[in-house]
Amino acid sequence: MTDKLSIQLDFMKTSKALLSYTAYQRWGAHGLINTVVPPAAVTYDRMLRGSVIAIMTGMLHRDVVNDVRFREIGHEDFLFWLQALRRVSCGHRIPVAEPMAVYRIQEASRSANLMRNAGWQWHIYRHELSLSWPRSCGLMGGYVRQALAKRLRKHEHQKN
Repeated sequence: MTDKLSIQLDFMKTSKALLSYTAYQRWGAHGLINTVVPPAAVTYDRMLRGSVIAIMTGMLHRDVVNDVRFREIGHEDFLFWLQALRRVSCGHRIPVAEPMAVYRIQEASRSANLMRNAGWQWHIYRHELSLSWPRSCGLMGGYVRQALAKRLRKHEHQKN
């Protein structure tokens, strides 16, 4: 949205937040699908259960990510946010009610295939983060619930 960057930067300056994100709208070929309003704060442990930061909504202080880079592994944005959240106590959603960004759903996009997405998520849990099989299974359950909720609700406030 037009003022997203200035609003978000002002929030980070006044709150001293090192990582912030915003609400966003999901649009498809036939119009608005839903509005996603992430939780007010997210920690590393909360983020493990599924991403609440859409890539186009996030903003970080550069000191947080000096040496963190995207790697082409599928769900690289999820892994990126996890790495950033390991370095800060938590991230914060800006306290603005309206969505600040738009996510356009494309049927042919990389993220449209839910089964492939689940495979990427499993890979991150088991191979990138070296989590145990039982812990990964538990987190996958949360990931699946969140992914379905994001797609089925008209207006969503993600649960902490």
